[in-house]
Amino acid sequence: MTSDEALLVLSERDPVGVALKPLAPGDIVHGIAIRTAIQPGHKVALRNLDAGEPILKYGHPIGITTAPVQ
Repeated sequence: MTSDEALLVLSERDPVGVALKPLAPGDIVHGIAIRTAIQPGHKVALRNLDAGEPILKYGHPIGITTAPVQ
């Protein structure tokens, strides 16, 4: 699947988007190649994230990465 409608980015400040549909390895959304299966409602990193980096949703922190995310 190649569709930007499969991923919702709530704020331009957010480093993650929310999957709106099931995503499979090899799908391309927002120019990002999906590596593992992702269920609707789960987050997708929009860029590489370092360990200890805040995760923002709606532009507000909701957690911190515990390991690097690619």
